[in-house]
Amino acid sequence: MLMTGKVVIVTGGARGIGEAYSRAFAKAGAKVAIAARSEKKAQQLVDEIRADGGTAIAVKTDLAVEEDIKNLVKTVVAEYGTVDCVINNAALSSESEDMPFFEMSNEEFEKTINIDLIAVFKLCREVFPYMCEKGGRIVNVASRVVFTGYPKDGKAHYVAAKAGIIGLTRQMAKEAGKYNVNVNCIVPGVVTSDGMMAAFGEEAVKQMCAGHAIPELVKPEDLAGAALFFCSEHSKMITGQTLVIDGGKYFR
Repeated sequence: MLMTGKVVIVTGGARGIGEAYSRAFAKAGAKVAIAARSEKKAQQLVDEIRADGGTAIAVKTDLAVEEDIKNLVKTVVAEYGTVDCVINNAALSSESEDMPFFEMSNEEFEKTINIDLIAVFKLCREVFPYMCEKGGRIVNVASRVVFTGYPKDGKAHYVAAKAGIIGLTRQMAKEAGKYNVNVNCIVPGVVTSDGMMAAFGEEAVKQMCAGHAIPELVKPEDLAGAALFFCSEHSKMITGQTLVIDGGKYFR
């Protein structure tokens, strides 16, 4: 699916699953804006993409800071002229504390909700004026934990945020459709990203993946095709949908 000339923002786009999205869109011909807190890591990826003939820029962005979100959009529009697609991939799960909800402070809960849910709303609101003039695509990323719970105790804030992402996707799709803006959601299963391996270990990840209808581990690259599809003309009449990518672990 060619994305030639399309302008795509990928949040958390410098590593893990976000890196896979960034590389896939650049390879498909898109102009990619990699939003990440680590400017160094993002620039390294930009250099690699450019070396392969792609087009990309790095924009240092802390999604907890509203001015950073506004600056992200301004920078992308100044560089590329518009925004066609947004992949809301960034999340705080790996950095937030593991503790039961009844021990969690307001500050800890709100910090994760702010980045994993509220920042998604803010970025979508910032890009919408550019999309509503000519159409656009928004892809939000939730998590399997909405349906299964988190594998370990804790992460109530993360699960709540990702559940909110699905609800937000559906309502935004309903309101944005008249402007030819499609909003859909990807729900990854257990993905063999560096963050997942660091959090649980290789053997635990393999055990969590047991029972896949497709007897393979899900890699970050396996999610890119769905994002490309949702951002392409092939998905013109698809909006408000939630697609689970987990090798057939659960059927919904």
